[in-house]
Amino acid sequence: MLQRTALISFFLLGLVIAALCGHLYRSLPQLSRSPLKGEAATSTAVSKWKPIDQYRAGVVKDLWMADEEERRHHQIRSGYSVLKLIPEKRGFKLIEKLHDVTGLLQEKVERESESCCQQLRLIEAEKGVYDYRTHTFFSGSMYVALAKLPGEDLPLTMPTDTQFYAQGIAREATFFLITPTPRLQAKTLRAKIDH
Repeated sequence: MLQRTALISFFLLGLVIAALCGHLYRSLPQLSRSPLKGEAATSTAVSKWKPIDQYRAGVVKDLWMADEEERRHHQIRSGYSVLKLIPEKRGFKLIEKLHDVTGLLQEKVERESESCCQQLRLIEAEKGVYDYRTHTFFSGSMYVALAKLPGEDLPLTMPTDTQFYAQGIAREATFFLITPTPRLQAKTLRAKIDH
């Protein structure tokens, strides 16, 4: 009698667990399930996911770009930022909204027989957006300056006595950082060039 009761209890417990697992499975979004052949991805599954924000302070981004001739170091610093994971129809978009931005981009390193010289681009902006997918930095307005400094290592900060040979303000500007040399595209650029 005791064995029969234990067997029935065990069987009923199994049914309850199976029912709970089935309910949980049906309530999960179907993003992890790949569409069957000929089945279109629906936007209803995406709408179940909400954007996720992470607040960060003292952000430093180091990027290293290389081509056949040299390796260049780019660094973007931000006082604080909001990292955003945004659901899209096919996957997620990862961007970071940066505030109090300063960037040093190593555009070129010239190695001569005994000395090295590097061409640096300084960027400063109140705010901007870094897109992780395209490795671009966009700002509505940013200060841009070019200088040559001795050495081949990117300095932590631009020396205060640096003589810039070009500087200006770029509006609606995008930096493409994944290209061999950082490329600036701006709607307008008001610059001064010193010889």
